[in-house]
Amino acid sequence: RIAIREGHLDQAQTGLIDVLSLDPKRLGTYYELAQLYRLRKNEKSAEALLIKATTVVPTSASPEWALAQYYAATKRPMEAEVHYQKAQSLAPKNKAIYFALADFYLKNRQTKKAQSKLLAATSINPKDPYPFIMLGDFYLLMGKKTDAESAYQKAKTADTNVLLSQAKLADLYLLMGEKKKAEGQIEEIYSTSPNDPAGPFFKGRLFLLTHNGKEALEQFIQAVKRDPQYLDVHY
Repeated sequence: RIAIREGHLDQAQTGLIDVLSLDPKRLGTYYELAQLYRLRKNEKSAEALLIKATTVVPTSASPEWALAQYYAATKRPMEAEVHYQKAQSLAPKNKAIYFALADFYLKNRQTKKAQSKLLAATSINPKDPYPFIMLGDFYLLMGKKTDAESAYQKAKTADTNVLLSQAKLADLYLLMGEKKKAEGQIEEIYSTSPNDPAGPFFKGRLFLLTHNGKEALEQFIQAVKRDPQYLDVHY
């Protein structure tokens, strides 16, 4: 990696090939070498290496996923879909693969397939809030605010201690102009995480909704005091 950063590509390539000769089942080295081939505009070698990786540990979803990502990046969606699905079949409990497939379908304007994958991810572990959050984000992107609210509520029910689901609901209610619901959700954020910057941040946004700029500014200052980077990331 140091050789690559310093521009010594020949040295890096030789080193990675040597590593593979010593440990031919080291999947990470296949991925690094494939990235190097791509950096050197050698797509044919990159593809061949990633295909070979799928045969090295055939029970692993990782090389199929890597190959799918390669095909997606090189604008070959049919091949990408095949290998994403193979990765999913090898790791049916890996929610990240479902998310990757949903993102792939969304980028290719196949929204029904994207929705199907996100719904499937929610059934892997009903107590995991994050698939529901991803589903809510999808619905919001599609303009389905009621469905988004339902998904975020399910995320909160799955694990009441996860601040993100509460924040998503607060954000949605502010977007919808639902002042009372937003107030209730912000109170929950303060109750669950009294020292988190999310509380004053969303309270500030609520003041903006009611055109109270002075109070909003004071709340945003409180959020920054709790986390100086918070507004840069979230606003």
